Amino acid sequence: MSKRARRGITKAAFEKLNESLDAMIERHGWAVLAVFADPDTNTPTFSYTVGLTAKNKPEMIVMGMPPDNARIVLNGLARRLLAGEVKRHERLSMVLTEGYEPVLIEADTARARDFLRAAIHRYGDQVQALQLVLPDAANRLPWEEGFDRNMMGTQLILAP
Repeated sequence: MSKRARRGITKAAFEKLNESLDAMIERHGWAVLAVFADPDTNTPTFSYTVGLTAKNKPEMIVMGMPPDNARIVLNGLARRLLAGEVKRHERLSMVLTEGYEPVLIEADTARARDFLRAAIHRYGDQVQALQLVLPDAANRLPWEEGFDRNMMGTQLILAP
């Protein structure tokens, strides 16, 4: 694995992470990995799944959501995705607090590669991704008129 792909972690820490991911994927079918904000690169906190590619499904990523909440949301969405209950590009109810409906969009593979490193390391070019895009306090999405642009610092949109 290249230094760029491991960015900032030792080989021992990287191996321990992979062992932990192996155990979670073995036990649950996938894992959710959280990556904390990096002020040096202006990258927000984000979480993503690892393991759905092996089930011929796209991995999922969400940005700007606290890791504990993201784990719960992504685990629920992964179960729904595997059951065929999740539709792309439609508002999703019963995912967030009532009244807030995010949407799953297809992420640009080239842009998503920089964020889905553990999945890319495991599955290479097979990895595709969906991004859970969060609405603002008024339940508006980033491409809708009146969206709170202050949220854009915590949620990069990975669409083409």
